[in-house]
Amino acid sequence: MSDFFALEAGEYLDRLDALLQPPAPPAADELVRLARALRGSALMASQQGIARAAMGFEAFARGVREGRRPWDAATKQIAIRSVDDLKIFVRKAASWTEADTAKAEALASQLEQFGGRPSAQVRAAEAIGLDAGARAFVAREGAAIASALDRAGRALRANPIAHDPLQQVLKALQPLRGLAALNDLPPLPDLLEGIEQAIGAISRTTVAPPAGVGDTIAELFQMAATSIAHAAREVAERGRPDPESAEFRKFAGLLVQFIDSEPDVVPIETVATMVRRGTPPGVGATGGTGESARPSTLSRLELVSHGEHLRQAADSLER
Repeated sequence: MSDFFALEAGEYLDRLDALLQPPAPPAADELVRLARALRGSALMASQQGIARAAMGFEAFARGVREGRRPWDAATKQIAIRSVDDLKIFVRKAASWTEADTAKAEALASQLEQFGGRPSAQVRAAEAIGLDAGARAFVAREGAAIASALDRAGRALRANPIAHDPLQQVLKALQPLRGLAALNDLPPLPDLLEGIEQAIGAISRTTVAPPAGVGDTIAELFQMAATSIAHAAREVAERGRPDPESAEFRKFAGLLVQFIDSEPDVVPIETVATMVRRGTPPGVGATGGTGESARPSTLSRLELVSHGEHLRQAADSLER
């Protein structure tokens, strides 16, 4: 992936370089298109720092296209120098450091200012009511969720039918669920819902798990932890997360694979029907007296998740 990214990003940057060389102003639409393509390539390769710098260049290019930044000799030099910096970033992708991340962020912020919108992220945060305290809250609770997921993943790797780690993750989700502006911070709502779906799938297992499922769950939870920590950190630093981050896309892919691989899924509605008629899950239609293999705490997990969605629906009706 790194070699492919280097080739693809290098091609976009060479085309940007060629676009900037003639004395006439460049085609602004092509400038924006190439910057966006570079950002997409970096995101797909999980090169977040380079994607951030490319985002800044895209904002700069939009400023040129929309007339906020006139095209003159100074603007041309800024563009050429920025493309050179991006080339350096791409060459260093395989040995990326925190210092490179800081340089990429500085370049992105500077380019956004040159593009005529110096307060884009601040205005976005204020528009959804996120002051410094709220952003710190998201960062703190996101870190707590990531920690709970990491602990749960390690515990479930050793014992895939352990129940307490799932309860702890659900408990960790609740404070962030209560944030009024949560739905305005994608992909955080989707991440939380995906985590709940994963827990529901794990809790619905009524037979002994197959070999290797503990490793699968651990990988899924680890990617969820990485995704939510990254998104929460972006909220703290820039006011909102990237809704199309590579971490979130990878988590979504792993979640789909995991849900599709579940051989024994009992819908919540079926469980509720069984409870109402007094028939424990696992008892056949012939009226057998077998005990359910699923502990009662797991049905409570389902009800907590289901109840949370009902509470959100009620809240949305009241607003």
